[in-house]
Amino acid sequence: MNISLMIGEFHSSGEWIHPKRIINSFEIILVLEGTVYIAEEAREYTLQKNQLLVLEPYKEHYGYKKTSKPVSFYWFHFSTDFEVPLKSYTKADIYEIKQLLKKLLHITNSSGYSPYAADSAGFLVYEELKQLSLEEKSSNQALAVQIEEYIRNNIKSDITISNIARHFGYNPDYIGKYFKKSRSITEDYDVRRAAMFLKLLRFSYSSSGKSYASQPFDLRKLFGLISELQTRMANVIVENQDFETLIKHYDRPDAFFYADPPYFSTEDMYEVGFGWDDHVRLRDTLKNIKGKFLLSYNDCPEIRELYEGFSLFDFSRTHSMAQRYEAGKEFKELLIGNYDLYERERAKPAQLTLFNVYGDAFDDECYDYEKILKECIIQCKIRR
Repeated sequence: MNISLMIGEFHSSGEWIHPKRIINSFEIILVLEGTVYIAEEAREYTLQKNQLLVLEPYKEHYGYKKTSKPVSFYWFHFSTDFEVPLKSYTKADIYEIKQLLKKLLHITNSSGYSPYAADSAGFLVYEELKQLSLEEKSSNQALAVQIEEYIRNNIKSDITISNIARHFGYNPDYIGKYFKKSRSITEDYDVRRAAMFLKLLRFSYSSSGKSYASQPFDLRKLFGLISELQTRMANVIVENQDFETLIKHYDRPDAFFYADPPYFSTEDMYEVGFGWDDHVRLRDTLKNIKGKFLLSYNDCPEIRELYEGFSLFDFSRTHSMAQRYEAGKEFKELLIGNYDLYERERAKPAQLTLFNVYGDAFDDECYDYEKILKECIIQCKIRR
């Protein structure tokens, strides 16, 4: 056991704000009167009478707001090798720890006690912190269940142990150890989070993460695909910016851009707004680039008119999301480019044939390149 300590009682009579500082020990603040406005790093706390806060060592804490009314509180600095379980306590049942702090203050200010008395009282304060923490868990039924629910509700956010600890009012180290013990989420936390996100995508309609109506599915069937994705994405840079910014940044004569914007009239299916002005802005951005672009869209009069003068290639594919209520339904799409979409097919050596499938083998104009490309698309889908 290793607990070193220092304790006092603070009183202010006029306007007051807690000083900014960093100390090398824990500090308990238990408010006796008034309101204390104190922050630790970027986290702000408002402490009322009979509320308690544990400040951590080597972290900056400071008052973020002045108070003009009288304030008083016990402060207790201590260093320990033990785990400190509680960050804050705002419930009414604070009597025991308040009496212990009062007793500890009396012991340290008196000369008649044994040198070990203060250490013993300090240890009792620590034990009372543990007891308050147990009462917190008992009243909450299961802290780990609440954390799991918090993670599920914020799965798309940047969740960290520190974020969770701040949200629930505990020390990050304690939350990590508690969660590890209660739910076996340890170093594989990120992997489990990724698996939960994959479940949301796989079991939701159109991978939206919003509407769920799916047949049972074994996620282990996707492990092979994940392995392939890891190899494919090893040297890929992923950026999240406006398309115009990215296209202008990477544009050069040998650049190739593939764009897959929200399809016209389906923009409301996406969380990020993309209106008609954005469709026009995308066209204007691509129209002026030095490199080449290939763009996929739904085949409709509005898009054909918008991209008039560019190379267009239309084809149909199976509408996978409509098969359950309209079997065989197809979806018409457009490929749009600022270059000859048939140039690679034209560059291939002509295949002589006795049956004249593609017209006169010596007459380039007789080759039906559109038919050839559409057959290639079908063959690619079959190979997949």
